Amino acid sequence: MLSRSARTLGFLTTLLPGLCLSAAEPVATTPIAETPPWQQVGWGGGAYYFATAWHPTNGQVLYLASDCAGIYRSENQAELWRFANKGLVDYGVYSLAVSPAAPDMLYALTEGGLCKSLDRGVNWEFLPASDGKQLDIRSSRSGSVRAIAIDPKNADVVYAGSRSGKLFKTIDGGHAWKELPYREALPKKADAPAFHGVGALAMTYDSASGTMDSMGRVSKIVGQGKDAKDWSAYQQLTAQYRLPESAPVLEGSLVI
Repeated sequence: MLSRSARTLGFLTTLLPGLCLSAAEPVATTPIAETPPWQQVGWGGGAYYFATAWHPTNGQVLYLASDCAGIYRSENQAELWRFANKGLVDYGVYSLAVSPAAPDMLYALTEGGLCKSLDRGVNWEFLPASDGKQLDIRSSRSGSVRAIAIDPKNADVVYAGSRSGKLFKTIDGGHAWKELPYREALPKKADAPAFHGVGALAMTYDSASGTMDSMGRVSKIVGQGKDAKDWSAYQQLTAQYRLPESAPVLEGSLVI
């Protein structure tokens, strides 16, 4: 069973509706069982804070990203916080990155796209290429964790991960981006052996509104965006099963 200190530390390392800081102590002189001296320095509710960032050369300056209120900045080690949202495209912010090569430069990945500041978050510039209708470099609440990285020696070189799992790189400070196809280098999983035999498959599609204008079980369109297909013109539909050898017998029907 975990001790109270272990449970507290585990909770604080997850997403908290508030921010806490701890003063570091020398490892050699800190007892293992001692509870770190945490002190609350943020709000106690109303939002979750998914990202923090320190100014690389000024230990007084700290940034805090909220899921619904944008970005906060402190210039006195979290004693006082102020909003830093001027020009921010969206107030749902899930990743922050500060440039070691240009300490006052800051990137923020929001649900609306990628933003850049050159003055410690006083003013923000939206990077149009990150828009959802272009490269779609936007954040995901459950998936964007430290999704921005800046080259420590060249502030114009930035890497950003998108909500779709794609990785992009810019070498001109965010004006032009190039996708890095890293997934092609990942190990490929072998396809499971196909099952051949007598059977049928029941397919259902969920629809939020249940109308012909929506994707779903009452729609003839399958998929979204450029991948959407009208299957009503198909003369034949084929269903494939992928089952383990010990799977039970299946009985069902394909209803169109």
